[in-house]
Amino acid sequence: MNSIKTLSLAIAGTFLMFPLSATAFTFVDEINGADLVGLEVTVKYVDGTTERDIWEATSSDSGEARRSDWFLSKDGDTDFRFVWTFGYTGNGAISSLFINALPANAVFDSIFYPGLTPGTGFGTSVGSSSGVPPTSFTYSGSIPNTLDDVRTSLELVWENGFTQSDAPLVFQADIDGILGFNPDPDPDPDPVTTPEPTAILGVLALLSLGAWGVKKKQ
Repeated sequence: MNSIKTLSLAIAGTFLMFPLSATAFTFVDEINGADLVGLEVTVKYVDGTTERDIWEATSSDSGEARRSDWFLSKDGDTDFRFVWTFGYTGNGAISSLFINALPANAVFDSIFYPGLTPGTGFGTSVGSSSGVPPTSFTYSGSIPNTLDDVRTSLELVWENGFTQSDAPLVFQADIDGILGFNPDPDPDPDPVTTPEPTAILGVLALLSLGAWGVKKKQ
């Protein structure tokens, strides 16, 4: 009996060493433009130059990132029913708009199906209602314990350039907040080696044989 108890404790200890993934943070679907303070917006021009600005609140439910020739703003709720506005008054052409949501403790929810990653609501892919839409768009970046609907950044690309006559672009892109998430808890963590599943099975097999041998002797 003691050998069986020892085996059970060993197996339990093995699975405690390699726990199932668990989400240590929660998503907030109902946030607004004022909640995105810290979001990073980068505009890249056709000539290769770039400009970046950090999102600030402009009212109790609105916010924007703004430079002399362009701005990105969002009024009201950040879910799929509300829109972003990208304005441009410069003389050159813009090749891309890159939005990094993670510094604002936020992520893009890119799939319409509700709650694909637990805690997220309805999401949406990029869709435009006015202005010249991007030639392509890419969601990138992920955080642990989430599925393919959650991404940390969004890039809009115009192969032929986006000019002031193409603006403003009004588009949809759902974004959710995160509570309790630290993007970089340890900037220089020690490397951790995770045993292969076959190694874990080998340990369990040896423990089983040991327990069987002890029981046989008894």
